[in-house]
Amino acid sequence: MSPAYLVVTSWLVVAALWMMTATGNTRRIKLCCAVLAAGAIVDVFGLARAMLDGSAYATIWPGELVLNAGVTLLMCEWIRLDRRQRARRVARDPDA
Repeated sequence: MSPAYLVVTSWLVVAALWMMTATGNTRRIKLCCAVLAAGAIVDVFGLARAMLDGSAYATIWPGELVLNAGVTLLMCEWIRLDRRQRARRVARDPDA
């Protein structure tokens, strides 16, 4: 497994934790970021352990699945919020 993957996953942890503390985000977005951070943290520990042991890292691992679930939930929430904003704009100005 590449050390670059460990670095990228570590940055995902930092970004998700930062988004969880942002005051402008809704509870749903914070919950999605919490799921994302939990999966990324488990993934970082698994990657670090595999690199230290010299063992192979499984392609599908629980941390990776939770990380992907968090990203999916976050994207679905952003789509939902975007559709709500578009509906408000159309209701305000139907000619636009």
